[in-house]
Amino acid sequence: MARRASKDDVPEEARREALRREAVIRPLAGRPRLTVAAVDAPAEELGLKRARIYRLIAAYRAQAVTSALIPPPPGPHKGSHRLDPERESLVEEAIRRVYRTRQKPSIAALLGHIAHECRRRGVEPVSRKAVAARLRAVSPKALLRDREGAKAASDRFRPVRTTYDVDHALQIVEIDHTKLDVFVVDEIQRVPIGRPWLTLAIDIASRMVAGFYLSLEAPSASAVALALHHAVLPKEVWLARLGISASWPVTGLMDVLHMDNGKEFHSRALARGAGQYGIRLQYRPPATPRPSARGEAPYRALADAILRSDAWRASRGRPKGLRRRLLGRPMRQALGWQFQPARRKILQNQGENSPELRRNPWADRPARCEVPPNQRN
Repeated sequence: MARRASKDDVPEEARREALRREAVIRPLAGRPRLTVAAVDAPAEELGLKRARIYRLIAAYRAQAVTSALIPPPPGPHKGSHRLDPERESLVEEAIRRVYRTRQKPSIAALLGHIAHECRRRGVEPVSRKAVAARLRAVSPKALLRDREGAKAASDRFRPVRTTYDVDHALQIVEIDHTKLDVFVVDEIQRVPIGRPWLTLAIDIASRMVAGFYLSLEAPSASAVALALHHAVLPKEVWLARLGISASWPVTGLMDVLHMDNGKEFHSRALARGAGQYGIRLQYRPPATPRPSARGEAPYRALADAILRSDAWRASRGRPKGLRRRLLGRPMRQALGWQFQPARRKILQNQGENSPELRRNPWADRPARCEVPPNQRN
């Protein structure tokens, strides 16, 4: 089928040609039967072949508008293949038997296999561009199923039918861990020590980070407790100690704590502490691992704040002491200031008139969210 150009992208010449065709094709489309003699005269008038006239009549009968007669743009049709049948079959077989396997070979390995088969059969080689076009046509879900199994494909592509319905800030807080793409090194010998773990607690209504805990130790019940301690208590003293002059108004008890089924989230200490303050624990369905979009955005913000900061670029190749001083403040700012209200930036994608932009999730926060004065230190 010929490609149909968008109505807004059609050149003026093509529009005039469609109007000229419409004046000729409309009377023919209204006839119940067409003879060869009745088609030959319009074909000569429009400078088209008889078969082309029949196709235009069928298109106009299916949709009686002038845009149905717009000439298709030049070039090959979208999705068409220009390889001969033998090479087309060779590429499809190589993708099925080599690329879509549990060994998960690279595209370079697939190209090498196809080149070898072309030489063996004595046919012209297939370009990388042609192979890449056929790989793009493969369903990502089918490719993952062939490479990693049906369960992995289901976990990745199964639609999530549940949503968060929240009315105010701190109604639901989600907590999770991630391993940062940053290596901590010894400040004297510069020997890598390891990648730190970041535990984040994120308020669902405002999309603000309520608290975090950063450590080189693996996730544990202690990391969860310290992250919640940081989330519940006021941040003014903590920000002043780091020299950050910014506001971080997230403080108070949450109604629901949402998390996965990690063993650190099933500790008796967490259950008793949550029960003591009326916090309901909510777990994701077991055996259904899914990355959290709310958690990934702050992780990316942290990496961007460090790796794109002027201090990071200025410190490359500098002496160790200067590098440590230059990186100290960007790291502190990334952990504090960069995790502040990203909510407006996220919601702007929904439109400037979105009711979510006008709504303040902190205005309707119930009084129980406030931390008692004797519990703030």
